[in-house]
Amino acid sequence: MFLLNRTLKGTKAKSLVIVLAALLLLPGACAIEALAHATSTSYSLLDIHDKTVEWRLTITVSDLNFFKEFDSNSDLIITQTEVQTHRDLILTRLFQYFQISSNRKTARLVPSRSNVQIHKDTYELVCNAIFEFEEAVKDLSIHCTLPLITNSGHVHLARITYDGLSDQALFHKQQTGSHLQMLRGVAAWTGRIRQFLVLGLDHIFTGWDHILFLVTLLLVGSSLKRLIWVVTSFTVAHSLTLILASLDIVNLSPKFVEPAIAISISYTALENLLLPGTAKRWMITFCFGLIHGFGFAGVLKQMGLPKEGLMLSLFSFNLGVEIGQLLMVLLLFPSLVYLARFKWQPKMVSALSLVILVIGYIWFFERAL
Repeated sequence: MFLLNRTLKGTKAKSLVIVLAALLLLPGACAIEALAHATSTSYSLLDIHDKTVEWRLTITVSDLNFFKEFDSNSDLIITQTEVQTHRDLILTRLFQYFQISSNRKTARLVPSRSNVQIHKDTYELVCNAIFEFEEAVKDLSIHCTLPLITNSGHVHLARITYDGLSDQALFHKQQTGSHLQMLRGVAAWTGRIRQFLVLGLDHIFTGWDHILFLVTLLLVGSSLKRLIWVVTSFTVAHSLTLILASLDIVNLSPKFVEPAIAISISYTALENLLLPGTAKRWMITFCFGLIHGFGFAGVLKQMGLPKEGLMLSLFSFNLGVEIGQLLMVLLLFPSLVYLARFKWQPKMVSALSLVILVIGYIWFFERAL
């Protein structure tokens, strides 16, 4: 629309710049906002096997407002001995705030097959429990009120796996219930494709670091042909490492990958400032794409990749990522081409690149320390 409108002048053009700048700076603003209002998070993994459900809960001890109840010596430090002493109490309290049912029948907790441990380094409470139903699980309803007995703003993320499929549910004080219908046969395969396709799209549009990296590349996309080369090199690179890492052929620690992704953003922004006309950007983009691929793989590993249909899941996720990238290009590139007609466009690119450079360094120090 911007390319067709040749009558836009003066004040209208400057207004367009303000709006575009706001869109480009939104990821950085959201990152700063997220840092200012950090929330605590707990996690559940529910693995369904016929009539049983294996439940693994991970939650920081200090997030529980009743943890003093099993602090025997009142020293505000919970040990493994104290956890074992109060194992039944802990299981009872947690099960009171996390209940599952199938076909409107509540599951039965099996205490003899359940245990509770505390991770001394992270101070996380890890609860492993077994739930049993009278018949095979065909649907699963979860009622989670853990956020009611934790810190303000606490959220609980539950991942449910069955027959090679995986689903997620998010709970907070305003959202306490979720229902999952089991998929079988052809529906299971189409469900897997849809799930990982949406996950790839979601990761692009909520992964501010990947968005900011792509935006930084677009800022100096002098021609569509050159931009296609750059984006294609990024796609090939991250697809390669995504597959290798997901198959456990090559692995890098998140302690290296996450700071490196931040550095890739800052470097690309610096290149915009110092070498805006470089014709070989696709080479450095390929190298950074390899790092971003490990970041994408980390997301899939957190979900727990199914062994059945693994390559289909990887393909669907990668396709979702590519669609998201394409939508970003289609959204921003025409506007940037239009703005290139104005004399002050280089100054706008420099100003935005400088801001992105700073955001990248903030993320780097946040992730490295």
